Amino acid sequence: MMTTQVHESSVIADNVVLGKNVSIGPNCTLGFLGYQIKEKIEKNEVKPLEIGDGTIIHGNTVICQGTRIGKECRLDYHSYIGECTIIGNKCVIEYGARIYDRVLIHDKCLISGFVSNDCIIEENTIVHGDLIHKFKNVVPGKSEPSPIVKPNAFIGRKAIIIGPIVIEKGTYVGAGAVVTKSTEPNKLYLGVPARAVDIAHKPFI
Repeated sequence: MMTTQVHESSVIADNVVLGKNVSIGPNCTLGFLGYQIKEKIEKNEVKPLEIGDGTIIHGNTVICQGTRIGKECRLDYHSYIGECTIIGNKCVIEYGARIYDRVLIHDKCLISGFVSNDCIIEENTIVHGDLIHKFKNVVPGKSEPSPIVKPNAFIGRKAIIIGPIVIEKGTYVGAGAVVTKSTEPNKLYLGVPARAVDIAHKPFI
């Protein structure tokens, strides 16, 4: 019978809640207090960091306060998860992925790229590229609108999704593409800037 295991070199804050059969590798930091979180803690506005049953967290991973990780997830080495982010069940966060604050990731997603604040990634989606803000009229402390990725989409390696656009259900974005406008469902997008390619294409998942 498995039990929760925490490597002796990892640092776990007092208000971290670990589920059953959780495994935490070496040199992890869970419950990190970022500067934005400290003010909220004083006002009792932040919930504890929660790790769901059966989740595996590999070494050198940082997960910030106020985040919730679902059941049976895997976070690979050197991952970073920001503040107040929600990750669903059975997700995979691959080596070196960066997911920042207030991100919502639904069930059964795979993330290996960079995900900026406030992005939404719906179920059964694979993101190997980067989801970023447009960085227009930046105001300190105020987040810009972020990309939304609908179910069953695929974002290829080194692809970039920019600004408050929607990657529709079943969209396939090829490696290295730069998407600046919302896509149509179940189409393949290639190039810089990315355009729909008129070839037969089935939904990725």
